[in-house]
Amino acid sequence: MEKPQFKFDENLRSIPVDPEYLKSYVKNMESSLDSITSPKEYVSVIGEIAVYLRVLGDFQKAEEALTIRKTMNAPQDQIESTELAIQRTKQLLKT
Repeated sequence: MEKPQFKFDENLRSIPVDPEYLKSYVKNMESSLDSITSPKEYVSVIGEIAVYLRVLGDFQKAEEALTIRKTMNAPQDQIESTELAIQRTKQLLKT
């Protein structure tokens, strides 16, 4: 799937050219989380999902994704485990 296209409004906010395509792109990215094994790649995809959710106006899910992303970037001794953080994020994104 190609990355979604955006334009900007008068306040320089990102506006998707095709909001339905963006929604399906986000769903596709969420589905891909199950196959990601690298924590670094997982954090990157979560961040991208959060940006697109924000653009779509789903601020709650975007904030949840960013909170998990921030937790995963914390020093290892400050998080339960990378695997637990990944599982929690998958649950949040599927609700």
